Amino acid sequence: MNIIKYFNIIKFLTNKNIYIILFLILTLYFYNKFNIFFKILLTLFIIIINILIILKKINKKKINIIINEIFFEINKIFWPSYLETFRNAFIITIIIILISIILYFLDNIIFYFIKSIINL
Repeated sequence: MNIIKYFNIIKFLTNKNIYIILFLILTLYFYNKFNIFFKILLTLFIIIINILIILKKINKKKINIIINEIFFEINKIFWPSYLETFRNAFIITIIIILISIILYFLDNIIFYFIKSIINL
């Protein structure tokens, strides 16, 4: 029974949104002389229309459950402190400097060998 329900939702979304997406693609393709600002506005407008169509179909209780789950998952994320971020950035900077020095010396050694081979 759930499969039929999901199939009907997919069918509903594809029936409505495929025309909107095709309209967006054709508009952006044929009107490439428009300013990028108008293209962005048109894209946002069509995305909002798609979201409204989806929200119209989805049950309001499901939306609340999904939003609560999103906030619950965000609270489970480990956010590093300022000191941890600073230490990690410092370590990465030191590693990049060391690797660049190693590559510099390797490049000079290879250049010296190639120069000595050419001068033979």
